[in-house]
Amino acid sequence: MICPKCQYQRNPYERVPEWQCPSCGVAYHKYESIKEEIIIEREEREQEEQDIIHRIAEFRPFANFCIALFFGYSIYFLIAGENSMGVVWPIILGSSLLNLCRSMINTGIFFHVNNKLMPKEKHPTNFKVELVAVFFGGVWLLYVGFINFVSNGW
Repeated sequence: MICPKCQYQRNPYERVPEWQCPSCGVAYHKYESIKEEIIIEREEREQEEQDIIHRIAEFRPFANFCIALFFGYSIYFLIAGENSMGVVWPIILGSSLLNLCRSMINTGIFFHVNNKLMPKEKHPTNFKVELVAVFFGGVWLLYVGFINFVSNGW
């Protein structure tokens, strides 16, 4: 018999039990079962990684759109001044933030350190904090747009 771990060829005069390798001491049947478990675990881990990559790819376009929208509004607001806030921009930004919340919940992906997209399984507390922050930011912007509409009209 050849050992599956160290490839030692067993001789007929060996003084160890038949189930054990004389060279490395591994039990033949246990090594095979452990090897199968390792292969199964590796396949599961690769499947999880592919799932995370797919979820990130699904989340990225909408997240990039929201970021571009905020930068565009910030530049416009800085150039035009406070009086140019209007009604439309806060409502658009607030609704896009609420849609970003919905997308975060559906995909389970959020922005981690340095805007790196991460799955919520790796950092569940950070995911919840960011989700709450985005939600309340969206609600606040909708509120600002509504107040501007009530006080100034369109």
